[in-house]
Amino acid sequence: MSFFNIYSAPTNAFTKLSEKPKWLLPLIMVVVISILLSLVAIAKTDWEEQKAKVREMLEKQNVPQERIEKVMTAMNHKTGLIRGIIAVLIITPLGILIFTTILNLLIPLLGTGGSFKKTFAVTTNSALIRIPAAIVKASLMFIRDSADIKTSLLLFFPKMTNKGFLYGLFSRIDFFTIWELILVALGLKILFNISGKKTYYVVFGLWLIYIIISSLFPTRMG
Repeated sequence: MSFFNIYSAPTNAFTKLSEKPKWLLPLIMVVVISILLSLVAIAKTDWEEQKAKVREMLEKQNVPQERIEKVMTAMNHKTGLIRGIIAVLIITPLGILIFTTILNLLIPLLGTGGSFKKTFAVTTNSALIRIPAAIVKASLMFIRDSADIKTSLLLFFPKMTNKGFLYGLFSRIDFFTIWELILVALGLKILFNISGKKTYYVVFGLWLIYIIISSLFPTRMG
């Protein structure tokens, strides 16, 4: 199948995918585009501003000054670049893998047998939405000359303070994420021949649970 049919003809794309589930190339493409976006974000990050924010946070937590200075020294473009690449290489595939595992465990509850390979094919191919997402985000970073860009509900609340539950919740309701989740639900429906909208309820139910919990405990779940 042409992987990019996922954008223009997702139903046909998943129908073909059901015949021969493929996940490796889409996963590689998603990791590569995520690394490239990370490189742009790091290049457009105002490190002095970030240091000031981190220093303020650590001082409020009564962290010893010696430790604060060590953190400040470690915060620079070079270390940010290395940590960013390593984080993407680990977090991107791991996140998709965990999501796939949970979905595959829930599929039998929808009246059919699970298949990790099929579920993984759905999640990795749906994640190809991150390619246009990265293009849009990188373009905005270059236009604004800043890594601080938004493609979430925060677009409608530009004056909202960068803290609290609502800020965290709105920041996680990203339009590209919603697009990706719609495709995951559609893919599961087609590959497992599940009737009705049950896959949509499961996929978006899991997502809502995640964004609510991660907004309540942002430092623990990101």
